[in-house]
Amino acid sequence: MAYKVIVESGAVGVPGMAFEADPDSGLYLVSEAVIGVTLAGAQVARFTASSLVLAGTLETGGSAKSTSATGGVGYATGAGGTVAQGSGSGKATAVTLNNVCGEVTMDGAALAGNNAVVTFEMTNSAAAEGDLVLVNHPHAGTVGAYVITADADAGHIHFHVTNITHGSLSEAIVLRFAIIKGVTS
Repeated sequence: MAYKVIVESGAVGVPGMAFEADPDSGLYLVSEAVIGVTLAGAQVARFTASSLVLAGTLETGGSAKSTSATGGVGYATGAGGTVAQGSGSGKATAVTLNNVCGEVTMDGAALAGNNAVVTFEMTNSAAAEGDLVLVNHPHAGTVGAYVITADADAGHIHFHVTNITHGSLSEAIVLRFAIIKGVTS
């Protein structure tokens, strides 16, 4: 014989299913087919038929994997940003963007050929020592004419752009980057 327990819908501060010793922690109905988890009166998670949304950091002792053929793993809308060096400012001009991913439009100043390198710094509060910065040149300018690398320390990303052609290039190229958090201990 099956039994069903029916509880009140509740709300963030007063969950429908709570604990006697901790009445503002438990489960509640956010809306139809959406269940919320509240701890100390604050929503910490929300479940739907297709997603789990967390209010804080996800820590796992195992691994986090995507089984979706097209979904992948990455950042959601709002995590990224864009910044430009500004026309006429020069390719070594520092920029500020406090996002974990985004795009930088470089100045269109000339960069000599034959492996000439320019380095510029991005002030970025999301960057930390040990982080891995992925960067590429997806569009704008001559794709394949540059080798781009980046490294991070506390509060900064340093981008290094090398012109590998034999001629000078004056292009306002766009760099796309993403920070992957890393530690060495």
